[in-house]
Amino acid sequence: MTAARRLHLSKVAVYDPAVSISGGFPTDFIEPFAEAVDDGNHARAFGLLNRGLRTAGAVSALPQSIQTRLGGVFLRTPVGRRWAEVLPTVVAETRAVRDGDATAEVYASISAETALFDGGRSPGYFGSACDRLAACLPGALRHSISGAGHDAPNRANRRLVTALERFFTPRSR
Repeated sequence: MTAARRLHLSKVAVYDPAVSISGGFPTDFIEPFAEAVDDGNHARAFGLLNRGLRTAGAVSALPQSIQTRLGGVFLRTPVGRRWAEVLPTVVAETRAVRDGDATAEVYASISAETALFDGGRSPGYFGSACDRLAACLPGALRHSISGAGHDAPNRANRRLVTALERFFTPRSR
């Protein structure tokens, strides 16, 4: 959303936007997460991230000790090894979201046609951000993808893909 404020784009679509609207994005986990990444304790870092963002459904509510163990198992998989490589970037991204906290009105200058999507099973703060942004962006398309979690783009969720195809397909005149 920050890029949409700064660039002259004709269309923008976001799914579970990582923006903090009036303190709505969880931030308490960020510095312990960053410390674990800096210490090379990627299992703990992944557990802190998972628990902090609450993007893994019921698994996110498990105690931190179990989160750390699960993180260690995950990080032994091919996908997990790729995650370990990007953890420093995730630290920078979560800090940028925290540090960019603002009211939704900050985004009112976005002139691009905008589609705001959240997953019906994603943490509620994503849907709240979409709702608040939609209230400030006249004509914004607001859609919740029922049954989808935060990982819907990675899984090529059919409902999300169809909605994005409709949004980005040029209309006949």
